[in-house]
Amino acid sequence: MDFGLAQLTDATVTQTGTVVGTPAYMSPEQAQGELTDHRTDIWSLGVVLYEMITGRVPFPGHRSDVIFHAIKHAEPERVTALRDGVPMELEWIVGKCLAKNPADRYQHIDDLIVDLSTLRKKLDSGAVAPAGSRTRSVHAPVAPRGRPIDDRRFEEPLWPLPLRRLS
Repeated sequence: MDFGLAQLTDATVTQTGTVVGTPAYMSPEQAQGELTDHRTDIWSLGVVLYEMITGRVPFPGHRSDVIFHAIKHAEPERVTALRDGVPMELEWIVGKCLAKNPADRYQHIDDLIVDLSTLRKKLDSGAVAPAGSRTRSVHAPVAPRGRPIDDRRFEEPLWPLPLRRLS
């Protein structure tokens, strides 16, 4: 996991100008070499949530420069388009984690936990039904033109998420 690398400043770890971390999980500000804060970790968590739901990363690519360009300029495919049964509210939560501008992301992880917990309660009570919940199909993600996203074997995404507080 890359969590915590956003604030890593130990010059003995890397040379100046060298990227530290896994490109697919880096925030736009991290990919551009700008100053980062805890909201970069919220972005990375958003990438993990997206991947758990869809079975793929939101900004795929085989080279760092391709991934960085997508992170900075592209929007990920909607999770509801990739996975049946995902509530629109969860798509909104993941989208807020993946906002390009840090000011548009969750400002504190506690706010994200509140939104996820609220969604779990709504799902449990039946106040919100997963979109398209009548079907439960799982497909390996495919890029436009029918090419596989990457060489990994895809397993069933982890939806529905347990959404429990980890403390």
